[in-house]
Parts: sequence; structure tokens; C-alpha cells
Amino acid sequence: MRLVFPFDEKYLTDELYRLCDLFVPEYDPSELKIHVGKGKYSYAARALLNTNEIIMYPAYHYRYPDDYKITLLHEVGHFAYCSDPNHGPEFKKYYDTLVSRQDSIDELVIPEKYNEFLYARSVRKNRYEYVCSFCDNILFRKKRVNIKCNKCRSEMFERTIIS
Repeated sequence: MRLVFPFDEKYLTDELYRLCDLFVPEYDPSELKIHVGKGKYSYAARALLNTNEIIMYPAYHYRYPDDYKITLLHEVGHFAYCSDPNHGPEFKKYYDTLVSRQDSIDELVIPEKYNEFLYARSVRKNRYEYVCSFCDNILFRKKRVNIKCNKCRSEMFERTIIS
């Protein structure tokens, strides 16, 4: 499968500037560097806050080629609004700002649901959901497995089978 756009650093940087001009003109993305990563088909991108870099993963975008705009704006939010790899209340405010600005922009980019803006889509069909009995962390797996929580190392238990 081929991408419908050139997935290279120059194109993605140009798109980043264009999208920032449209949606977050108060933020100057000139300090950000975009790199194309390898592997990571279940991740769309990563924001490396300490080095001002965004790593975009083409394997994910082969499956969802239209998501690169959302991905770029999502990652900008980590730099422009919350300076945090997590998605706290400041990140939600950023999303709300984007949604309000979307009304005056013809190009439809921002998803209607916050959850769709937060997380990359699943690239594989996970059939099993596991929940940590201690911290309520949730993980999904294709196969039934014995698994420990990646946050607190407690035993995880199968909760539901996802169809």
C-alpha cells in the first residue's frame, strides 16, 4: 500500500507550518524538527519535548493516510499548550480551541470526539481486554495471554472479549 502524499520530512514540515497557520497562528513551529521514524505501526507519532522533535511513523499512516494532519496538530499541542507528554486539562483546552477554530476553516481536520484526537486508531484487531486489579490500567491484546501491568507490575485480568 502506498501513501497518497510524500511521507518525507520536507512535506510534513510544510504541512505543519500550514496547519499551524490555520489552527494555531499564535504558535511558531519554526523550532520543531520533524523526522520520519521506523516501525511503530501502532503509533502515529511521538513528541520529544526535550529536543523539540516530532517523530512521525509511516507504518501507521500507510493504514490511515488521512490522519497525518490530526497527528501533526496533536503533537503540536504538546509543545504549544501543555509541555507535557500526558494529556491533561491543558491538552483538552487545546482540543477545544481547535474545535472552535474548525468552524471557520473549510478544510475539515479536527475530529468531533476528543478521544479520536487523543489516540491513534487501532491498526490490528484486538479481541481481549485486560484490566489491572490495582491501578485500573487497561491493555488490549489479539490473543489470550497472562500479562502484568506495564505501570505497576500487578497481575492483569481478562475483562471482556471485544468483537
